[in-house]
Amino acid sequence: MTALLLLLLMPFIAVFSDVGPPSSPPETPPAQVAGQQQVRVGVYVLSISQFSTATGSYVVDLYLTMECDKECGPRNFEFMNGRATAIEILDDDPNYKSWRIQASLFTDPDVRSYPFDQHHLKILFEDKNRSLDHLVYVSDPGLNGVDPQVIIAGWQLVSWDSKVVEHVYPTFDAVYSRYEFDVVIERGALSSIFKSILPALFIVLGGFLSLLLGPDKALQRLGINTGALIGGIMFHVNLTSQLPPVGYLTLADKFMIVNYIGLVGTLAATVVLLMWTTAASGGSTVAAEKLQRANWLHRMTAIALPLVWAVGQAFVFLLR
Repeated sequence: MTALLLLLLMPFIAVFSDVGPPSSPPETPPAQVAGQQQVRVGVYVLSISQFSTATGSYVVDLYLTMECDKECGPRNFEFMNGRATAIEILDDDPNYKSWRIQASLFTDPDVRSYPFDQHHLKILFEDKNRSLDHLVYVSDPGLNGVDPQVIIAGWQLVSWDSKVVEHVYPTFDAVYSRYEFDVVIERGALSSIFKSILPALFIVLGGFLSLLLGPDKALQRLGINTGALIGGIMFHVNLTSQLPPVGYLTLADKFMIVNYIGLVGTLAATVVLLMWTTAASGGSTVAAEKLQRANWLHRMTAIALPLVWAVGQAFVFLLR
């Protein structure tokens, strides 16, 4: 029994031990150099909409302000992760400029933790022409913020931050000052549980209930097991249909793989029971031995399969 459990648990250790690469430390803000023009930057986000995990696209409506230590040049910044679709000039003073901007931006969505995923919606821009030798951005805490009325449908706002980094272009042997405004959002945990976890749990529970039926009900068990397995596959396809094609397993994939192991295990046990009970229909010694084996398999799988499934799910959620 112990050896069987260890054998069944080996795939979990191989598949679910990958917890992803460690996060890199944050970049330090660029140091100011003599001769640079210092531009204090502020971003105030009014709304974020149309975020899609399938494409990584989203639309941001914001106020952008720039205060210069000497006369500011013309509007010569550009978004590095998208394009501005509408720009309205609000202030055009020599040392102070502000705009109302709507921009279509993009991010690389990390869905490893889906359906409990968290995303960084960034606003990135640099000067078009002036490198770090001539211009450096400085994030002004007094000018940055996110409007309290910002609501992103289906998501919760976690935090926001702003910083300035040095972005290197090796091909052109140039370094530019880049301003980064980062809005962190995540899915609501309660919504994810009810929409993504509970339905699959009920499907698996339906499959495991067939384990309560004796070996003489193997044919009825077969219908329950096949229905539960097909339902699990269809639910998995629907669950991940809105995700981009990625080269790793999401939390939802790992969760469903464990469900498949449990459902396929019950189906395999039912098929073996059906074979043995059919062979035991006679009154011979061989038939009695087959029936004895069927009863042993029924008792063993009724305990082992749910236990292996529970341990597998513990691996999934503890190592995510």
